[in-house]
Amino acid sequence: MKKTCNISLRKCGNRYLLVSVEGKALNFADVYSMNATAAFIWQHLDDATDARALADALVAEYDVDRDTARADVEAQLGQWKSMGLIE
Repeated sequence: MKKTCNISLRKCGNRYLLVSVEGKALNFADVYSMNATAAFIWQHLDDATDARALADALVAEYDVDRDTARADVEAQLGQWKSMGLIE
């Protein structure tokens, strides 16, 4: 898994936003909103080798069973792939 663009994760209230970065400026043309769990997954994309490693990180951080974590991670990664945010 690899991020396909230069995106910055920002917290706004109880939501998280993915905002495209162009040079030193943020481009608000494409903003993606997410909850804390999705933000956690995004933050660990660079460290994880696969969906299983991301699910393991979720299990360690949150009170969730491994099967649920794995299903949630795979669903989120699929959504981000369809949006062109990861490959």
